[in-house]
Amino acid sequence: MMRVVWVVSSVVLVVGLQGCTKKPKGAEAGESGSKDVTTPASMVVTTPMGARPVSQGAKVISEKAGLARVTKYLGHLRKKEYVQAVAMFGPKMKAAMGAEKLETLWKQLGAQLGVYQSFEMVKSDSSQSQNQNQNLRRFSIKMIFAKGPLNLLLVLMPGGQFTGMFIRPSKPKYPPWTPPPYVQADQVREIPFLVGKAPLELPGILTVPTARGPKRYPVVVLVHGSGPQDKDETIGPNKVFKDIAWGLAAQGIAVLRYDKVTKAHPAQAVAMLSKGFTIDTETTNDALKAAAQLRKHELVQPKRVFYLGHSQGAIAAPRAGKRDPNLAGLILLGGPTRGFGDLGLSQLEYIISLGGPQAQATKAMLPAYKKGLALVKSKTLTPKTPAKLLPFGIPASFWLDLRNYKPHLVAKTLKMPMLVLQGEADYQVTMVDFAAWKKTLAAKKNAVCKSYPRLGHHFIDLKKKMAVPMDYLKVSGHVSKTVIDDIAAFIKRQR
Repeated sequence: MMRVVWVVSSVVLVVGLQGCTKKPKGAEAGESGSKDVTTPASMVVTTPMGARPVSQGAKVISEKAGLARVTKYLGHLRKKEYVQAVAMFGPKMKAAMGAEKLETLWKQLGAQLGVYQSFEMVKSDSSQSQNQNQNLRRFSIKMIFAKGPLNLLLVLMPGGQFTGMFIRPSKPKYPPWTPPPYVQADQVREIPFLVGKAPLELPGILTVPTARGPKRYPVVVLVHGSGPQDKDETIGPNKVFKDIAWGLAAQGIAVLRYDKVTKAHPAQAVAMLSKGFTIDTETTNDALKAAAQLRKHELVQPKRVFYLGHSQGAIAAPRAGKRDPNLAGLILLGGPTRGFGDLGLSQLEYIISLGGPQAQATKAMLPAYKKGLALVKSKTLTPKTPAKLLPFGIPASFWLDLRNYKPHLVAKTLKMPMLVLQGEADYQVTMVDFAAWKKTLAAKKNAVCKSYPRLGHHFIDLKKKMAVPMDYLKVSGHVSKTVIDDIAAFIKRQR
């Protein structure tokens, strides 16, 4: 869902904000289903740098000396010496990850993977930070736990301090995506599409019908949930946006999906985190750029451009509608009405209620979360409040931007038609949020609200009443045909 909606069980990103440039091959943020459901946001989210020629600055630390530092650091973690471990961080990383957060992370990993046993070095190479002009040493290692391995990238400055850390589980091997049963491959064709301009252009795909019909089609812009998501909104074995794109194209509707800016340009995302990071810089702005570009496309009906937002994308939908009143309609899937902070608290409490090791690890982070949430709601919050004091390490600019924003109340003021859909088995965005949408939009004649039993946050049939965190990684399926049909029918009604 959003940056505060994580299953404490999968991808974990932790790094200092110093010296980031390009992403390394094979280490893309969110590769195993980023977003939205897997990142404990108690960790500062950015991306490690990619290799660049070593040039100016202090001499890069040697592989032997660096490996000794890595060994010492992991030794501190094994002994639960968190203060000593943090003492090995560089200034930026210390600011982002204190001893308390490091302890929480280590406990979460232990709850999920069992006792830490050893590590193996996979490779070591050199790189140069772009903004700090420092020669850095990167170590890719495999950490061995009782229940399985974990991939770890550590980045060291010349003096031996750690300036970056990227952690994630070994990527599960899922079967290749196959079209949903309600689509035949020959019903659609896909056209490369770039959203925006260099240096922040976003690779995308415009999916269009192949069946004979009008030269131009109504089109839907798909807008992601939180985190560095790819154009397919991949999560575990499923590709939510690809299902939607193919499903709608088979019914005569064009669909645009694209890589999120935090996925396509992770280095620039670091700058976003430190310079006024908001839901607009991460989500809304790019969606509106895409809509504007589509109006000029030869295959698109310019007056029938729709916005479909999922989760965080649904939060941003009313903002998009207010800024671009020419949108033909808004479609919201799993959209919250409660504030980010309160929603995150309810999710953590739900995970705790399930019991087990994951619940214990989550419970350990609850006091710090509540303390940060109180700060978010206080009058003392300013743009200069350190992110490390706030829930999940999200910068103060993000919280301040959304402090007085009520998406459902803004939606009520808009003239455009709306479709609000909710999975009744969704524990991240719940029927509490859906009830608020229904109540607020009840008098709006061109708004439709509908919920679906057994569907989770990604509108896949879970075949049970309520989801649990691991469903995102274990349940394989496709977006419900009923959902696809309802979206298509809504679009076709808007002439």
